[in-house]
Amino acid sequence: MEAFLSSEVAIFTVCGLVALSVLVFLALIVLASFGVIDGKFLLELLRIIRK
Repeated sequence: MEAFLSSEVAIFTVCGLVALSVLVFLALIVLASFGVIDGKFLLELLRIIRK
């Protein structure tokens, strides 16, 4: 039973991190669309992430 609970915690942690990274990415897109940050910065960030 303990192994099942630890695997549940791992799954929730991974899902939480994925959701958080998606929210951060969407926030960066919104900031770029309003001109708060430069679009070139967003493209450089995407290029770094893809490597």
